[in-house]
Amino acid sequence: MDCEQTFAHCARRADSFDLCHACLARARTFHRAAEELSVCLVVQGELPPEHGSWDATLRRTWRDVRGWLMGAQVKELLLECERVEHEALLRYRHALRSGRLPQALDEVVTRQYHRTEKAHQLLPALEKFA
Repeated sequence: MDCEQTFAHCARRADSFDLCHACLARARTFHRAAEELSVCLVVQGELPPEHGSWDATLRRTWRDVRGWLMGAQVKELLLECERVEHEALLRYRHALRSGRLPQALDEVVTRQYHRTEKAHQLLPALEKFA
């Protein structure tokens, strides 16, 4: 959820169609990934989280205040996107290395991890639109 919201925010602030489109696509990808994980959790008898983390909410609020006071720079927004995507990769790695995931969930997390890793490698290409 945190990644989805960060990329959606960057899309709203983007000053080019290509950057907006790319950020919206990433936001949708993260939304679908969260939905997929939620379904897996429900199947396993767990309740999925209803919102992102508190620390991410605090960072987004600070980002919005700073942007309002000083003017949001697209390059800074892209750095924020890179940061949250990197954190997502760390969370995926931690979950995979824990060895505690049921097989079906492990397969989903592995697939999402590789998809996110590939997209993360392409993120610097978005800077040409900044």
